[in-house]
Amino acid sequence: MWNVPADTTIEFPFVNPNYRGKPYCIVFLQATNLVKRSAMGLLRLDLCRDTSIGWEDKNKHPVEPIFVPRPGGTEEDDGVVLSNVFDSADNTTALYIWDARNLEVVTVVETPLPSPLLSTDSGSRVSIRMPKDSANQIVISSPNCYNSFVLCTK
Repeated sequence: MWNVPADTTIEFPFVNPNYRGKPYCIVFLQATNLVKRSAMGLLRLDLCRDTSIGWEDKNKHPVEPIFVPRPGGTEEDDGVVLSNVFDSADNTTALYIWDARNLEVVTVVETPLPSPLLSTDSGSRVSIRMPKDSANQIVISSPNCYNSFVLCTK
């Protein structure tokens, strides 16, 4: 079955928004080790194949994962997973982007914030302005304030 230790809780399930209200296999979750509070991560469960993939990094605390499907993608897990990740070692927060198929980090967007977003800041919103001449700009917006993100590169 799934490789989830007994002392770990999982919460904030998120599925491909194209599969809402339909049968699905893949779900992404936040995982927290209850014994070692410094151990938090993400979990990708395949409910149809009874498999799991996890991601964790020492002193990194992700908030609930958001799956963004690749435009034109045909597979349920064809896209990326986004999460703000609080680093308790240096008191900073960065946006992590993982490949949804294997939870390998694609990129980390480090942006100076007025204060760090802690791992318990569920649903936090931050506006970030980047210079118009910035190459490879990433814009993240939430038009309906319900975990619906659009990634645009310019």
